[in-house]
Amino acid sequence: MFGKEDELKELKTALQTLDCDMALVRSWQKAYEKTKKQLPGVRSRYDSAHSAAVLAKQDMELLEQQMKEPGAWSRERVKEFQSVIRELKKLQNAFDHEFVVSREDKELHLTYDTVLKLGMKAGEELEGNIILQSEIENAISLFQENLEKEAPDYFQLSFFYLNHSDADLVDLPPAERLKRVEEVFSEEFRLPMEELLTGACRKADTLRGTLESEKAASRRAARISEELQILWNGRGEEAAPEERAGRLMKQLCASDGQQERSQ
Repeated sequence: MFGKEDELKELKTALQTLDCDMALVRSWQKAYEKTKKQLPGVRSRYDSAHSAAVLAKQDMELLEQQMKEPGAWSRERVKEFQSVIRELKKLQNAFDHEFVVSREDKELHLTYDTVLKLGMKAGEELEGNIILQSEIENAISLFQENLEKEAPDYFQLSFFYLNHSDADLVDLPPAERLKRVEEVFSEEFRLPMEELLTGACRKADTLRGTLESEKAASRRAARISEELQILWNGRGEEAAPEERAGRLMKQLCASDGQQERSQ
């Protein structure tokens, strides 16, 4: 329903007809447009980091497999092993994202660094190989843990970054980071407009009976009826004003920002 300029214009017309707080509406629309504008970049950064984490985990699993195979430390096999290490070097820090691998995740980054350093010396010492294998196993486990985290809603995260940054998230556990983004979105974006829409739906409902009975004889009543259609229940519907307002907001935000999490 939403996401197109003419439909947003239709909603604004209805609110203006009901003499709603248009300053709030304009402020909200400005935030909405800014959020939409930076949404592709927010989505791209998350997807890139997530994809890099998937690739890094796969390379770690390949190293683990190579170390367990017979003849793992022959000259040719060591070259293959170190080739994978070089690929991991290219991916270093590419997976950094507060909703994938936090830059403050010292355990994973230290483990990753250790794998890179020991990996280029693979096969030289038995003790070093044992430590390397342990670090690889640990890295795989840490990547798996990070990749199982719930992805953020892109639209909510885009709005969050309008007035907030990762500095507001780094000290929070992963689940709390999502909660914080959702709270900011709800308190600063969704609720103010949803409350205004709820009031508008109630006001529109009180006018509906009179307007419907007068619209055949009054052009003004017909025009207002047409302008308020977007706020009224459709035929056969009995949704409360709060429900209609929530549905309008959900449709608007869902049109631009739903998750398409990388697999």
